[in-house]
Amino acid sequence: MTTLAGLQIMTPRALRGRVTAPFMAGIALAGFGLGPPLVGLLADRVFGEAGLGHALLATCALAYAIGIIALVRGAPYLWGSMMKPEAGDVRAVR
Repeated sequence: MTTLAGLQIMTPRALRGRVTAPFMAGIALAGFGLGPPLVGLLADRVFGEAGLGHALLATCALAYAIGIIALVRGAPYLWGSMMKPEAGDVRAVR
C-alpha cells in the first residue's frame, strides 16, 4: 500500500483534501529540494569524479531506508484506522 493510499484511509472524508494537499506539497518540495543537492554532494565529496552512480545508489538507499522505517512505525495507526468503519460506509451496514 502506498503512503498516499494509507493517508486517505486514515483521514476522515471531510478532511482528505486538506490533508493530502500539504502532504503532496511537502513530498515534492523535499524530493526536488533535497535529492539533487544530496546526490551532487555525495558525488563530489564522498565518491569522487566517477562516482555519480554510487551517489545515486546511496541516496536511493537512504530514501528507501527512511521509507521503510516510516512504514513500520506507522503500520499500527493504519491498521487501527482500517478496522473502524466510517459513517455511511457500506461495510458498516452489515
